[in-house]
Amino acid sequence: MVELLTGLPPGAPTGARVKSEDDPACRSPAERERAKAAELTALGEEVTARTVKRRRQQYETGGIAGVADHRLAPRASLLGRADPRVVAAIRQAIDESVPASTRTIEYARWRTERILEAAHGLGVVEMSSRATDCQSWLTVQSWYQDATPPDQIN
Repeated sequence: MVELLTGLPPGAPTGARVKSEDDPACRSPAERERAKAAELTALGEEVTARTVKRRRQQYETGGIAGVADHRLAPRASLLGRADPRVVAAIRQAIDESVPASTRTIEYARWRTERILEAAHGLGVVEMSSRATDCQSWLTVQSWYQDATPPDQIN
């Protein structure tokens, strides 16, 4: 991308000459994009000028990170930024209630608070909003119903 924008590859020595097809002073961006696509295709990488243009725009907007393939990047946990201590307490509350009769979410929230107080002290671990706790509890509970092993829950 640097070569496409400046005409010189990254780390080019001082005084290096710009190839005519890459020269920003003589060629339009579209011409340089077509030349870069042809160069990459000749090297065995099937790339169109449109792809080069899109990548150039991504690079100009976000730098290297803008061009990076984010498909393999770590994803956020399904529980988001939930405190792991709260998640552990939710798991314990679910484990305790599984053999018992059906429990409500309000019971689970109350029991989670008691578990946290017993383990860490009163008010040490802050509970999330009621809506967030309900969502976390339902997420963990669904994993249990799907038989996901507890050690795989983030």
